[in-house]
Amino acid sequence: MPLTLRIWRFTDGRPGHEKQTAGLLQGFRECLPQQAGQDAKIEMREIGLANYADNWSALWRDPGEAPDLLIGAGRRTHLPMARVRWHLGSRSIVLMKPSLPSFCYDLALVPEHDASWSERKVLRTLGMLGPSEFAEKVADHGVILLGGTNDHFHWQDAEIASAVANIVQRSPDIHWQISDSPRSSQDLVGAVEAALANAPNAMVMRYTDNPPDWLTQALAKASQVWVSADSASMLYEALSSGAQVGVIELASKRRRNKLQVGINALQQQRRVGLSSAGSLAEQNLEAEPLREHLRCARWILARWFSEASH
Repeated sequence: MPLTLRIWRFTDGRPGHEKQTAGLLQGFRECLPQQAGQDAKIEMREIGLANYADNWSALWRDPGEAPDLLIGAGRRTHLPMARVRWHLGSRSIVLMKPSLPSFCYDLALVPEHDASWSERKVLRTLGMLGPSEFAEKVADHGVILLGGTNDHFHWQDAEIASAVANIVQRSPDIHWQISDSPRSSQDLVGAVEAALANAPNAMVMRYTDNPPDWLTQALAKASQVWVSADSASMLYEALSSGAQVGVIELASKRRRNKLQVGINALQQQRRVGLSSAGSLAEQNLEAEPLREHLRCARWILARWFSEASH
C-alpha cells in the first residue's frame, strides 16, 4: 500500500520560522517519490498557534487521521507540539535549538554554529533550512540583502551604505537589486540611496514594498548575492540558490560570536566571499548550492519511513 505521510506544520506567524518548515516540507516532497515510490504522497495540515491558543485539546480530542510527523520552528511551537505528540504518539521535529528536554521531541535540526548541551536526538545542519527555487541564472543580475541592529554585530547605517556603494562600484556590469529587511532602520534605505548617488546599475527597495515571494524569485535568478553578516537566515537562503554569495562584514560585539564562527567556516570552504576581499568574481568561490533541506528529509525518511525501519 502506498505511503501517505501525514504532517502537521505548526506556525507562529514569523516568516523566518515558516521558511524553515517550508524548506523541510519541500525536501519531503522532492524526496518522497524516490524513497517511498511514485504513489507515495504527503497530506499536510497547517496548525496556526493563534487559532488554538484557547483550546489546544481540540487537536487531540478529534484529530481525524493522526499525523505521522509534527514539525515546527520557533520556541512558541515546541510546547504545543510536545503536547500533541504525547496524546497522539506522533513523532515531532523541532527546527533550531530546542527549548524543551529531549524526551519532549524526537529530533532537533540544529545549525552547526548553535551550541547545544547534548547531541542526543540532534541532526546538525549547515545553517537554517529554507525553501529554494531554481531558474536559469541571469549573468548580470545581483541582489544585496541588508539586516539591521542585532545582538551579534555592531551596526551603523552609514558604514553599511558605504559598503554597498563599494560593491556596486566594483561590479558595474551587474544590475543590483538592494533590499532592507524587518530589522532595518527607517533611515537605512535613504542612506544607501545617498551613498549610491543615483548609480545606474542599482535599484534600492523597501522590503515592505516587495511581494511575499520576491526574495525567493530574486535569488533564483541572481548570479551574485551579498548579505550583511547579521542576517544568517538570508545568508543560508542565498547559499541554497546556487549564486555566488558574499558577506558584508561587520565588527563583532563579542569574542565568541556564533554567527561569525559560521561565516568563518563557510569562508574556509570557499562558499562565501568577504566584502574586504574585492568583487565576488575575484574570489574563486564554490557556487554549488546547499541542499540541506534534501539531506535532512532523506535522513528522516530513511530512518523512520523506509521498509527496513518498520
